[in-house]
Amino acid sequence: MNYLYGDSTPSPLHSNFLEFLRDALDFAVFVLHAEHTIRGGRDHANALRREADAEIARLEAFVGTVTAAIDAAPKGAPELPTARCAAQLHALANGALQQSIDAVRQKLASDIAELAAAEAAERANCFAALERLLVAHDTPDARVLKEITLQGQMAFEASLVGQAAFGLVWQLVLGIPTAHAWSTPMRVERFYRQLSINAPQLAGWISKEVKVKPRRLERFVVTALSDDGETIAFKLRSDVGAEDGFDIEVHVVGQRVSAVRVEAAGKEDASAGAFDVEAEDVPKLVELAEKLRETTEGLERRSLTAASFGETEFKEQPTFVAFLEQLVAMMTPITREIAERSLMPNELVIRRLLSNDRREEIFVTKASLREKYANVPEMFRDFFAPLGLDGPTKRKSEPPRTQEPVVRAELPKSIPPAPLAGAPAAEIPAAPAAPAIAPPASGPETNRDNGSAPKKNEQLVAALKKALALAKKGDLTEAYREYEALFSGDMFATARPEDQRQAMRLMLTKMPTSRAAPMIDAAAAAIVRLQHLVEEHKEPLDYELLGMGYEIIEDLDGARRAYADGLAIERERNPKSELCGRLSSRVAAGETAEEATT
Repeated sequence: MNYLYGDSTPSPLHSNFLEFLRDALDFAVFVLHAEHTIRGGRDHANALRREADAEIARLEAFVGTVTAAIDAAPKGAPELPTARCAAQLHALANGALQQSIDAVRQKLASDIAELAAAEAAERANCFAALERLLVAHDTPDARVLKEITLQGQMAFEASLVGQAAFGLVWQLVLGIPTAHAWSTPMRVERFYRQLSINAPQLAGWISKEVKVKPRRLERFVVTALSDDGETIAFKLRSDVGAEDGFDIEVHVVGQRVSAVRVEAAGKEDASAGAFDVEAEDVPKLVELAEKLRETTEGLERRSLTAASFGETEFKEQPTFVAFLEQLVAMMTPITREIAERSLMPNELVIRRLLSNDRREEIFVTKASLREKYANVPEMFRDFFAPLGLDGPTKRKSEPPRTQEPVVRAELPKSIPPAPLAGAPAAEIPAAPAAPAIAPPASGPETNRDNGSAPKKNEQLVAALKKALALAKKGDLTEAYREYEALFSGDMFATARPEDQRQAMRLMLTKMPTSRAAPMIDAAAAAIVRLQHLVEEHKEPLDYELLGMGYEIIEDLDGARRAYADGLAIERERNPKSELCGRLSSRVAAGETAEEATT
């Protein structure tokens, strides 16, 4: 599907660039925070090395002063007790010096190892964030190759290799769902009851010679397929496990076909090798290739297995800044062109054709995009300036007006990537301006003192009071920013689950009907924490709160799933409970809304 610009003029976009831009900004901000933290860790490591060197120098100077005093003191003849005592003190001082130096070096090695482990965790988080981006999107400038190959006798494996013009290369695993066309070996007869092409074959009883004769293909098995968007290549074999068959390559745009006849290894056959495809067979093979291409729809983009940039693995980049600069440089001209052709100066708008000559207008406000990088570390404050999102666009001329009905749809809010669970507990010290992005530490669910009742979390209470006070004064923007900061922080992650639930329920149940960006962001932060609670405790109340959060960010499918999952658990526990009734009502309301939209 080709997209139009906001003024309905044609664009080269084949996918929703605004979705990619939104998610790419989330990714870039996440990685910039990680970069800042990694730099802080390296600075700290260098400081530790300098401190260790200084401490060793002080030890050596101190012991040198002690031994010099021993050497200078009158001791008498070597055999006298004073001389023997001096020798023992000298040896003790040198031994103590060596032990102290060893202790300093061991402590340094331990601290450096912790910092290295924390940096490795940050890098793993960045790779996971890249995986999340690339599983959802190809980069707009990418060349993509899909490959499917038969492994063994029955199972196919599928992958996608992408290469962006700015230097990123990646590979994704493509999942093959049950009952998909590629879930079992596929014969040509799936598409043609009868199909033959003219191909070279050995003929004659006594004197073998190569002749071009019709060859039936419908019982042949497709054992491999590759498609880079321009060329479709596939392998046909006479049966599963057989080596003989044909390798076909189809250039779809130019309607050109090349073919190779393949024989089993070790078998001499003069008819094997490349041959010219006859004109009457070209349309058949082109059509077969296009039908095979259609079967690749529905393959699931699952996981990132490899990524590199500039000949170096992504996780091993000396710095992530060079990669992000190229990513922003790639997005900049597209973003600016969309801005220039958008009818509203404070929005980015693209359109796509719907049925009945209607058009859907997809838009995102520049302000909501700016909010994504508002809190990046100071050193990266101007990193996203080239995108031109910092002010309204001045239109050069009035765009052509269209008469088609237009349906406007705002781009849904995103949930920024979160650090991987289970990362090392050690944190890399960072400069004060950098927000903490280390994974939440797993703390105890209760805070008891000699078996007494749980203590009140004073920090949590203070943060909630601050947010409530701001809301009471009418400053909802700052109130919900406080909520977002609270739910995203390490302190909240280590609080008791019941305290977390109470705090998030307080916010979610009092959310105004008219919602600004800070409210959406606060709900998104709550969703991340609720997802952890759901995974750890399987409490129906957590599912209800999760569904409420999804409703706020307008992910109605996510809300419906959360309510249904919570209802299933609560029905088993207590089908007559008040919570069970609430969840039933929420599920029913979601189904009614879905029926209304369809």
